[in-house]
Amino acid sequence: MLFILATTEVHKLPATILSRCQKFDFKRIDPESIAKHLEYVANCEGFTIEDEAAILIARIADGALRDALSLLDQCASRNKHIDAKLVSNVAGITERTYLFELADAINTKNTASALKMIDALHNSSCDMERLCTELINHFRNLMIAKTVKKFEELIICTEDEHQRISAQSETFTLETILYCLDVLENTTGNLKRGMNKRVETEMAMVRLCSPKLEESNKALLSRLSKLEATIQSGNLPSEPKIVVEDKTRETVAEMKASDIKPEAKLQQSSADRTETHGEEKMIPFTAWSEVLMKLNDYNKPLVGMLTGSMAFQRGEMIVISSNNPALDALIRQMSHRDSLSNAIFEVTGKKFRLSMMKNGAQQQTSVTKDPLDNLIKKASQTDVQLNVE
Repeated sequence: MLFILATTEVHKLPATILSRCQKFDFKRIDPESIAKHLEYVANCEGFTIEDEAAILIARIADGALRDALSLLDQCASRNKHIDAKLVSNVAGITERTYLFELADAINTKNTASALKMIDALHNSSCDMERLCTELINHFRNLMIAKTVKKFEELIICTEDEHQRISAQSETFTLETILYCLDVLENTTGNLKRGMNKRVETEMAMVRLCSPKLEESNKALLSRLSKLEATIQSGNLPSEPKIVVEDKTRETVAEMKASDIKPEAKLQQSSADRTETHGEEKMIPFTAWSEVLMKLNDYNKPLVGMLTGSMAFQRGEMIVISSNNPALDALIRQMSHRDSLSNAIFEVTGKKFRLSMMKNGAQQQTSVTKDPLDNLIKKASQTDVQLNVE
């Protein structure tokens, strides 16, 4: 007498049984073999099936021929000509646009949009546990598309969804995808134990849209990857410019030139000549674009920060002008400073010192102030008439 045991969990069988049995492992059938068999069955049964539809059924079956035949039978009961669209409708893998919209809301940190979509899905009788499982599969597809060149064989979906998954994966960083998978996996476990599945799902959306609420390592890696991408692109938000109204300067400007002492006039004209003399020595550095191209070979983050900048030559010094507020701190770092100096040397063959151009407010304070300014200011505040001779 022979006993045949079939199981998918062979690790649960006790050693006393395994030692008395011959073990035969059945592997999954590859999609190409299943597709050929489905075409053979279709010819025998008198209906037609397209090659794309046969491959799609084989991928959905995931190596199980019985499941493939069952899905084929359901498709044949609706139409004698089976195409990929019919298979998608029967298998229920169409109308999954909400998964892409939820992923976009998470990527853009739009909590309000994500919660509105959860509310709409809940009102349409969507099971929150099933939704969480579908989101896990969706982010798994994004992870595969992000890490594998030819990912179409590993993702079961239509050709249009392949293109949408590929495009959406480019907008995510790998760290963010892994962080989303980790949060969704924990949420799936909480849904089975929690009382209100909708609240648990909404809490997950808030955490996904606000990684700063999490203190886990994956949340920190997700935030760091976003920061690195922003630095490399050079699209840092600029600091707001503060305009300070200098009423003292306006008061002096309104005074007649004859009311100022000759010594003050001489001192002011000397300062003007100093500024003009400094500007004459400042000439545009014409090789700046070539320097940035050379620098891009070994320091791309610094090139991103230098986007839109200009350079001037003043003697043996290169003065950099940029509206990026973070560039000054980056140039002070020895590694970035040395790489920029080496790029300039490779292009020009000369060694230059580096400096950042000061803004207008700093240049204005460096000019020698008129000694009468404070006296005139105090006199105007006390309503005392002061005649300057």
